[in-house]
Amino acid sequence: MNIELIIAACVTILFTSVCCAEENKYEGIELAGSDFKRTTLPSNRNLNFIIAEQGFEDEKPLVFSSDINGDGILDYIIESDYRVCGTGGCVYVLVDGKTLEKKGEFFGSPPIISVSKANGHSRFMMLTYSGPDKATLDLYEFSNKEYFLTKTIKLQGNKLVNQLKQFKSVNN
Repeated sequence: MNIELIIAACVTILFTSVCCAEENKYEGIELAGSDFKRTTLPSNRNLNFIIAEQGFEDEKPLVFSSDINGDGILDYIIESDYRVCGTGGCVYVLVDGKTLEKKGEFFGSPPIISVSKANGHSRFMMLTYSGPDKATLDLYEFSNKEYFLTKTIKLQGNKLVNQLKQFKSVNN
């Protein structure tokens, strides 16, 4: 075998995989631009426990509602008290509107509702900033009875800017 031909083939494969690899783009809608509406929670003992768990004492939580699982009943996203939030974001809790049980807990800011669904439920994404041009994008999917983290993607520089543009283009 001609060694030069092998080297040329290896360089071509390496160049193609590094230079021209397709970048994943995740489409989603920030909570503020989604069909989630500001609301109040119904009075319920289980919800009182969830609210206390998020650091609320005297203040009412920031709550959004929308039907994320297609059962015709509004589900809730509760944002943690600002005193519990950090530089990377806040804790958000997803509560099933039918059972009033906690179905997921997410950290970051802002919550992003994916355009695609998994197992009949909306996917969620959370951005967590670790610097002015660095963030991680956590992807959550519903399985069985709750949401779980399926993937974490590190974004920096142009990759972060392009991903943010992707979210904004879906919002408009």
